[in-house]
Amino acid sequence: MASVLGEESAGLLIKTIDQTPILEHAIVPRTILAWLQASPSFEGQVLDGIDMAFEKSESGFTGAIGMGGESYAFEAANVFHVGASVAVALGMEELESEGLRTLDIERLGKTIDLMCKAHRVTVELEKADSLSPCKECGGVGSHPKTCQTALKNPKVKKDEADAGDLDKAIGDSAPPAAPTAAKPQKAGAPKAATVAAPKASIPKATSTSTMSLTRSEAATACSDCAGHQFVDDKFVGCICFEAIAKAVKVKSATGAGLVLELDRRALEQDDVDALADAFKTGVIDGK
Repeated sequence: MASVLGEESAGLLIKTIDQTPILEHAIVPRTILAWLQASPSFEGQVLDGIDMAFEKSESGFTGAIGMGGESYAFEAANVFHVGASVAVALGMEELESEGLRTLDIERLGKTIDLMCKAHRVTVELEKADSLSPCKECGGVGSHPKTCQTALKNPKVKKDEADAGDLDKAIGDSAPPAAPTAAKPQKAGAPKAATVAAPKASIPKATSTSTMSLTRSEAATACSDCAGHQFVDDKFVGCICFEAIAKAVKVKSATGAGLVLELDRRALEQDDVDALADAFKTGVIDGK
């Protein structure tokens, strides 16, 4: 579960099992569904000895599960069919459902879906950040030994920098090149000056949106877990929304209410709708 939801979220679900033991039989199957819904494709081991590969399209899932020298293939299958196949491969052919309420399953499902999406977005953002140039030396993925970023962080690579990275790290310390004399121009009729046409500017896509809340809306308890979303005007999220807390910031706070800034690179529309529903508000700008 940690590889799908993240260590922190998986730990929260284990605490949930301690508080509500009946949910133990539903958490793993529901996590499988959340993983399948959030993943466009996969190829690798689900567990030791169980290999799986699939791709998702508009027609459904196409792929195969291999275990013990045997393979089960599926084509244009829906998420429930593939989820059941994974559950059987994991040995969960019979699950106890007595005592489970529909409401409990719905609440659990919404929480796991948010955790899964948030973890996947976090992983993707970490990958993107790892490809960003170093602010000090300009290196991407590797740094020269002179780079302080590399010296402070033992995880970054220091020995794989190319000559270009080293030049950037040295900066202007190298002696300047000797000036070259300008070549004389031949006499003749002066050339007409050309004026470049101004380039049309294309507005960038909005990466954030805002949500306005009254004080009473901000104080609304979660209808699922009865938790609250703010501590000292800072969004921390209840157990249902804790996984997306990093993508929600308080932009401004007054006596009348709060304005939240939502990072739309990390949040899907379903997350924004669920958050608005939790506050019982629809005042969202910049969708």
